[in-house]
Amino acid sequence: MLIVVVVPVVLAAVSGSLSIPHNDAWSYSRIAQEYGRTGEIRLLGWNRSALVGQIVVLGPLGASITVQHVFVALLAAVAVLACYDLLAAALGRLRAAFAALVLAVWPELGLLATSFMSDVPALAAALGCLALGRRALAGSSLPLLAASLAVGLWGTTVREQVLAAPAAVLLTALSQGMTRARSAQDLTGARSAQGLRWARSDTGGDGRRPLRWGRRWAVVGLGVLFTAGFVGFEWWRRSLAGDDPPVPRPGGPVLPDVLDVTVRGYFLLALAVAPAVLAVARPWRWGGLAWLAAAGTGAVAVLGWHDYRWGFLMSDYLLAGGPYPAVFRGEREMFGDPVFQVLALLAAASGVLLAGLIVRRGRRLAPLLRWFLLLTVAGLLATRAAGQAVFGRYLIVGVPVLLFVVLSGRQQQQGARSGKMRRIGPVVGVVAGGFLAVLSLAVTAYGSALDAARWHVAERLVAAGVPATDIDAGFEWSGYHSPDGVRWAQAGAPRVNWYANKFADNRPCFVLASSARTEPDWRLLRTETYREYLLTGSARIWVYETGLCRPSP
Repeated sequence: MLIVVVVPVVLAAVSGSLSIPHNDAWSYSRIAQEYGRTGEIRLLGWNRSALVGQIVVLGPLGASITVQHVFVALLAAVAVLACYDLLAAALGRLRAAFAALVLAVWPELGLLATSFMSDVPALAAALGCLALGRRALAGSSLPLLAASLAVGLWGTTVREQVLAAPAAVLLTALSQGMTRARSAQDLTGARSAQGLRWARSDTGGDGRRPLRWGRRWAVVGLGVLFTAGFVGFEWWRRSLAGDDPPVPRPGGPVLPDVLDVTVRGYFLLALAVAPAVLAVARPWRWGGLAWLAAAGTGAVAVLGWHDYRWGFLMSDYLLAGGPYPAVFRGEREMFGDPVFQVLALLAAASGVLLAGLIVRRGRRLAPLLRWFLLLTVAGLLATRAAGQAVFGRYLIVGVPVLLFVVLSGRQQQQGARSGKMRRIGPVVGVVAGGFLAVLSLAVTAYGSALDAARWHVAERLVAAGVPATDIDAGFEWSGYHSPDGVRWAQAGAPRVNWYANKFADNRPCFVLASSARTEPDWRLLRTETYREYLLTGSARIWVYETGLCRPSP
């Protein structure tokens, strides 16, 4: 919990970014604040995710952005604990704890856990639903099944992607008795031979173990109730003013986009699970098929690096310009090239080894997790095929599934030479995990410091008498202070960035940047210095007057 909650919250609090919105969450925070004050949901045209679930549960407390962020940080802790509970029955406590630690040190999690973005609430809901579902399946408990679906339904009111979790639970519950199960591991990944009480009383002579009709109809009934709740919520949400529904792209190269997400997303996930992969992979024991998969993945990695370079990983945070660089003007460098080269090498090496492990151990994946993985991947690829953006942070829900595959192997007694090699693997894994943990700390500190610095510089301009709508301090500032949220500007309106036309009531009279600008007629007013990594480093914010709001002569 120290890694997931305490350290990111302390860094955000020290920098001052705990009380300001981040990235797309400018809209989410404003909606939650208004709901906290008035009890009304008022959408702002920048709310593609369902969102309502993470807003309503806060009630009046949602009026505070700080409370919003602490709530999400606590949900990050819930997600890590749910990851442990989901995997412990199958992997054992030690390996499950290691898996939870791997999830906790993912470099994007620190900033996501201290913002009101929907990624962490969705992750907590999905893993919570699966963890309760595993217990329901292993213990033949209808109340736990109902609780699992309730958590999943709440998750779909945060982000529709979570639908894959309750759907996987229902599909596993309905199909578990259709074939003979040797143990509970066949159903949920649990290694114990318990958990088949739903089926035991009606075992047929052929060894098949169908669910009793009463229990089966109870599961169907819960599924119907869940479906009605989901459809009803979607119908209500889409009827709200200011909704931001996805608009399918009318045409375009669908296949290249899908391949792009598949390749770059795979290596991002490989980087996330690298500590576990490097700790357990033993390629010298592999057969020909595993080696073939690894070799093919290596070739794809080389081609991917050649084509993408620093875009090789599908991440909004692990970029040369720092986290989500598009939201703020200026050139900057979070880390030097050597760090990103190590990241790319680590992702490629882990991706190659992961491919072999999937071939060798993929069949061990429990049906519950198999359904969840298939539905999640299908949903993400369909989303991209329809022309919608898929971001790397959407993929974090796949980390526990891959960790199940990676860590599900059995220890084997080998000779002295193999014993020495076996000891090297965990050391390499720990080093990789330590590298990602330090990187996570640095990314969180860097992003928190930059966001807070530009926000506070803009606040000082407001204190000097400049209207907030006349300042461009980044995407979040412009959106948060736009009177009506997204309202498209007329053609020909001044555009100094990609988002200016979305906020018709804002004027870019004063612009902040993280580097010197050379735009004509812009006049430098001053620069302000801040600590780049909170405790060390030095960086500046440039403040310009653009001339676009000067009275005509």
